[in-house]
Amino acid sequence: MRLRDLEDKELINLQDGRRIGYFGDADLVFNGETGEIVGLEVNTRGKLFQLFSEKRVSLVPWRAIKKIGREVVIIDAGADTDIDTYRDL
Repeated sequence: MRLRDLEDKELINLQDGRRIGYFGDADLVFNGETGEIVGLEVNTRGKLFQLFSEKRVSLVPWRAIKKIGREVVIIDAGADTDIDTYRDL
């Protein structure tokens, strides 16, 4: 599978079924020394109020990705992720 094949897939949280965002809107985070993918930085700001809301980014570890399906990517956003902890950019 190529990275461009993932662009249109939704990121879904396994814990509560909530949509986190789209893979194509996320940025890959790499380890500078090893070149390995560490995780995804996902913009969690809503599209409807994008102009008026603060930009929030969540880091999802690469190991939290449990399944890549035809239309979605299932992420186990449990205790080892900061999906509900945001930082301002």
